[in-house]
Amino acid sequence: MHLIEIACFNEQSAITAWLGGADRIELCRDKHTDGLTPTAHTLQYVLNHVNIPVNVMIRPREGNFVYTEEEFEQMKNEILGFKNSGVAGFVFGCLNQDHSINMAQNRALLALAHPLPCAFHKAFDVCADLNKSLEDLIMLGFETVLTSGGAPTAMQGVEQLLQLKPIATGKINILVGGSVRSHNLQAIKAICGLNQYHSSGIIDGGE
Repeated sequence: MHLIEIACFNEQSAITAWLGGADRIELCRDKHTDGLTPTAHTLQYVLNHVNIPVNVMIRPREGNFVYTEEEFEQMKNEILGFKNSGVAGFVFGCLNQDHSINMAQNRALLALAHPLPCAFHKAFDVCADLNKSLEDLIMLGFETVLTSGGAPTAMQGVEQLLQLKPIATGKINILVGGSVRSHNLQAIKAICGLNQYHSSGIIDGGE
């Protein structure tokens, strides 16, 4: 068995993902930015219309993952605003300028989200030392890390995913993402043996 999470950028795609058999939705907005925090209205609509868990992206702007105090306050407020809405969990990631995990910021966001589980998104793939960064995420208490093994696509990153697997086993879920589609999922799974996969499912360039 494997888990399939679909990244959705609007209400209709969330309903399509649910009806299509997705196990979980990662709800964001603005696909061209790789996903930002959705609006409260979109989130509530999706929660009212789908019957699978919905994780919500907390990302205040496009670009890098080094956040100012003002941006960080916005992230904290978004978690508090969404926490009791019925979401299953949160997705976020804060880095330092040197491409290491920002322990203080992530710890604070995890504390605000508690007891809801949190995933560290693909900011992980720009970390300077993936093995050390994975150990940091385990220490912080993230349930899941979304990664393509530091490569542009999951298929290109399978060797790194294999290296991360023993560090993660029993401590954090590796959610494999990065151009994962129905035509290559089985091939990726055959190589890395992981059981959780993330995809937008988009093949036409839209949302």
